[in-house]
Amino acid sequence: MKMENGISVNSGSNNNSSETVRSGKRIVRYLLQMPIAQIVRYLISGCTAAATNLLALYALVEFAGLHYLSASAIALGVAIIVSFSLHKFFTFREHNLSHAHIQFGLYLCVVGINFVTNLALMWFSVELLRVPYLLAAIIAGVAVAIVNFFAYRLFVFQRR
Repeated sequence: MKMENGISVNSGSNNNSSETVRSGKRIVRYLLQMPIAQIVRYLISGCTAAATNLLALYALVEFAGLHYLSASAIALGVAIIVSFSLHKFFTFREHNLSHAHIQFGLYLCVVGINFVTNLALMWFSVELLRVPYLLAAIIAGVAVAIVNFFAYRLFVFQRR
């Protein structure tokens, strides 16, 4: 092992595996330090947004007489606003409004990526793995929700 700029350098393949182990340990440490209460708040916010979407859809179709596709677009827009607000103020307790417009833009980017990812996971699961579509939807939804938590925590609602 030799020293370069105060950093020890090992040119063997053992260095790569030890770096991988150290990276893995850092990830596990990070996951274990996450507050359980924040994860619970994330689940509550997500369920509330989903319920808002369904209730708004039902109300717009049944009581306002809108076509289901128009109602769905409006309901989804309302649910996105509810979801963003709950995640910002409740889940991640980020009350600073000076960056809200940037956070909302980032949030919409994550939502767009989620949409494409969800469709790709659905196609892969149903067409290639032959998983029933409802089970594929559940699997894709859970996978996207887990990734979303970290995307929101690390990029959208990070403490500045």
